[in-house]
Amino acid sequence: MTTSRAGMPESHRAQHPRPAVVVAVLVCLGLLAGAPAPPAADLSTFTQVHSGLTSDYATCQLKLTYQGGQTKRRSTLAGVSSVRPGGFDLAAFDPFQHHGSYGNDTFVGDTLVVSSAELQALLDGIALHPAMQDTIPPSLPHVSLMVLRDSGGSPMCWEHITGSYEEGDTLLQLLHDALAAPADQATVDKFRHHLVGIRR
Repeated sequence: MTTSRAGMPESHRAQHPRPAVVVAVLVCLGLLAGAPAPPAADLSTFTQVHSGLTSDYATCQLKLTYQGGQTKRRSTLAGVSSVRPGGFDLAAFDPFQHHGSYGNDTFVGDTLVVSSAELQALLDGIALHPAMQDTIPPSLPHVSLMVLRDSGGSPMCWEHITGSYEEGDTLLQLLHDALAAPADQATVDKFRHHLVGIRR
């Protein structure tokens, strides 16, 4: 029988591994098994988020995330009410992200600072397109639009994922038309142009 430097038989040490090794093994097993993720928050319907009161959009924000196939990055386009305390908050969307890949959110590019009236105009435009109001993810996702209202301390978020470039173009045109400033309209056009580049 061989003896370790600590005077403990090697066979005995093999039966009692170091605590640190046990912890490491358990951690690895837990990672392989996959710890349960926290439950995602429920998405609201379009009707719940769409309001006829301009004041309801005072703390509204939105983001457009490209989810289709790509060979290069396409930064997310963000929008936030001009009077929202703290400005745009990407983390506020995390609990509501149920579908698809939001990897492009790690690179938020342009952020539109828009009025409550402009945000309302966007939702009013979408209200005229029933097919763009559902929250059912398509089999081939294109662009995710998420609109989040957190007035009253109870956030609600609606998401529609376009299923084609044509539907995505319609959505971006509605956003373009809702904005008053030519510079903001140009920002939306630039985002749309980059999506065309990805398509090619």
